[in-house]
Amino acid sequence: SPSLALFSRMATNASEALAERQATQKAMHPLLKVWYTKSQNPTLPALREKLGTFPSFWQELDAWAGGEGWRAVYKAYLTATEKSSDGKPPEAGSGQKRDAPGAAAASAADAPVPKKKKSRWGAKATPAAADPNSAGATTPGVNASAAPTRGRSRWGDKAVPSAPAGQTVALPGGGTLTLTPAQSEAYVKLQMSLRDIQTKITNIAIDVKRVESLPKGHPDRSPSPPPVYDVYGRKTNNRESRWKERYNDEKQDVMESIFDVDRRLLPGNFSKRKKKGKVFIPVKEHPTYNFIGLIIGPRGKTQKELEAKTGCKVAIRGKGSVKEGARGRRDGKPMEGEDEELHCLLIGDTTAQVNAAMKLVQDLIVVIDDEKNEHKQKQLRELALLNGTLKDDEFCTLCGQKGHRSFACPTRFASYKPGEGAVKCGVCG
Repeated sequence: SPSLALFSRMATNASEALAERQATQKAMHPLLKVWYTKSQNPTLPALREKLGTFPSFWQELDAWAGGEGWRAVYKAYLTATEKSSDGKPPEAGSGQKRDAPGAAAASAADAPVPKKKKSRWGAKATPAAADPNSAGATTPGVNASAAPTRGRSRWGDKAVPSAPAGQTVALPGGGTLTLTPAQSEAYVKLQMSLRDIQTKITNIAIDVKRVESLPKGHPDRSPSPPPVYDVYGRKTNNRESRWKERYNDEKQDVMESIFDVDRRLLPGNFSKRKKKGKVFIPVKEHPTYNFIGLIIGPRGKTQKELEAKTGCKVAIRGKGSVKEGARGRRDGKPMEGEDEELHCLLIGDTTAQVNAAMKLVQDLIVVIDDEKNEHKQKQLRELALLNGTLKDDEFCTLCGQKGHRSFACPTRFASYKPGEGAVKCGVCG
């Protein structure tokens, strides 16, 4: 019916207008935000007092001040930038009026002939000699080139512009914070990156569906890794989960960068992630070599020394890290990385700590003969010392040799003579 067609046309126009407005808001949001907070335009103080802080995300522009904020700021920005080509509005109240055509022609006729502009590359300008009272007239007998007037150098010292005022942002817990110009610039860039990542996370299902519809071998479709399944038989590394994990890591990196700008810009419960590193142990190439003992040490002594030296947590994870029949975690959940090959997991606060710990672990798991492995011999000596069986510092009282006691001396019977060392009673003699 005609009414239905009219309604459909109106709905289409409304949706197109909404899409156009949102596209404009998304494109103009960073520029308007900087202009609104830093510009010295005379109309902005009243707008700032009326509208408050500029929204951090472009999705909040429609709801800003009941929808009035976006229209008022955008209109003021267009008015300020379209008044003149250089962005500066004309002087208000100058009192200048346009002359009538006749008056303009008369004044043009009475005006002196303008001096020819001097070219930097051509010949020197010819001085105006028609009017002796003119600025360019030469005086007879005076050489015009004797005392040339030095013009302004294009390479001279320029006035140093004053630093722009810092941006004032609203804090998550309430209140405001004024950033320095460098912090403000970094914060705006990080906010733009955060919005792009959030958009990708929101549209991840659509993007995955589009990529998986492409034929295999297409340049936009990356090859999938070997499938990994959990204890319930569900695939854990499909395309959507891989992308979501990557985007969440990027989002966390951006938020940590914002945390470095000023920790008050994020909620109080935000904390940086721990950095992780893995050193895989070559148990397949050397199945009988005791790599775990080299890392853990006697009663965990080597492991504690590594943690104290590097500041990282050291743990053994992967297949074979838990003894057969052991319970594992108390809550019954699978341990992290239990489906991976045997490896040493290192967790630290910074990347430098993790790299230093990885270097030390790699030096420990080098395959060497036990008799030539100084680290292994040191561990065995420490274990004997802890067990009380260390014999390195013991000397035999019979033969004077090192390494055994007198009751275990092989020459204890050979040196015995009857009558020597007999016990004599002090009472009866």
